[in-house]
Amino acid sequence: MIVFLGTGAWAGTETVLWNFNPLQGDAGYPSNNTLIADGSGNFYGATAVDGANGTGAFFELSPNGNGGWNEAVLHSFGPLGGTADGYYPFGHIARDKHGNLYGTTETGGTNGTGTVYEMSPTSGGVWTETVIYNFGAYNSGDATYPLAGLAMDGAGNLYGTTADGGASSNCVDGCGAVYELSPKSGGGWTETILHSFSGNPDGSDIRSGVIQDEAGNLYGTAISGGTHGYGTVYRMKNTKKGWVLRVLYTFRVKTGANPGYGNLIMDKAGNLYGTAYAGGSHNTGTVWELVYSATKNNYSENVLYNFGPKGGGDGMTPLAGVTLGRNGNLYGTTTWGGTYMNGTFFELVRLKNGQWKERIVHDFTGSDDGGYPTSDLIKDATGNLYGLAGIGGSHLAGVVFEFTQ
Repeated sequence: MIVFLGTGAWAGTETVLWNFNPLQGDAGYPSNNTLIADGSGNFYGATAVDGANGTGAFFELSPNGNGGWNEAVLHSFGPLGGTADGYYPFGHIARDKHGNLYGTTETGGTNGTGTVYEMSPTSGGVWTETVIYNFGAYNSGDATYPLAGLAMDGAGNLYGTTADGGASSNCVDGCGAVYELSPKSGGGWTETILHSFSGNPDGSDIRSGVIQDEAGNLYGTAISGGTHGYGTVYRMKNTKKGWVLRVLYTFRVKTGANPGYGNLIMDKAGNLYGTAYAGGSHNTGTVWELVYSATKNNYSENVLYNFGPKGGGDGMTPLAGVTLGRNGNLYGTTTWGGTYMNGTFFELVRLKNGQWKERIVHDFTGSDDGGYPTSDLIKDATGNLYGLAGIGGSHLAGVVFEFTQ
């Protein structure tokens, strides 16, 4: 276990919980994936490469009772070129009330355009992976190439997005889609395309997942497209006429451009928070808020922070989203920038005047502490934050880290 003191004014420490070691058949390089925790203190996640077949792995990280952690590879995806399984898993993982876990692979499966898989625990601590949906053939009108993972509602329905596919012909291989998978009473799943993106005005290249509010509405971002070509924030509402998409905001370069792979978050007032990896004052990204007005039933954007210029020591290019702490502050990571140009862990503090101030909590070195963090952070009941760094660590294949407040 390696501990690094935070370099900013925020009193926090980074602890490396696990160093991935693909030379031993381990998972490795967990870029653009996000952890999920169960009620027993275990973490689960996926890596887009490595494992036994080199095409990704699903892992469990469990406390060993002695202050350390044990890791187990529960499934190795692939092999490459096969059609029975998917490969290259990305994004958020969903968990049902029975403890089953659900995720997506970018490619592989019957048509080579990705899969939705289920990980089910069995007796003796053994897990079984089952492909529950194979996305359709290239340019078939189905959603294809999921990069964002899944969300699950109370009825057990799964919701996700894909970077390509859908019914629109405005993009060469489709502009992306929002889909739903519903469990059948007799077993199996039914897929429904809720929306096919068209590029303009709704967006294209959908690389972040969706979140759901208490009314069942879905919210997400498009990395490009929209009126100005720099991405959108959208809402999906289930009406009597079916699901209807509304564009809540279209990005402009000055206020941030191209929201990345991270999911949105929503506070109790219905305001949305996210990041853009480009645009802003220095074209190195922003943290932004969409403020909801109930009287006007619309949203207005506020830029909470413009990341600094290249070479200035600040973080830049955030591909992950932000997490709302118990203290009301926002926490996140940047992929690049910082003292060592390997990314940062930052805190945005809400000041009494309504403005926000950034504090760099930790500069990733790209060495033992990891580097290139791209995953959304998750928090436990005490406010500690957990995430994945895509590179670095003892074996240079990425780490699982914890920030303790």
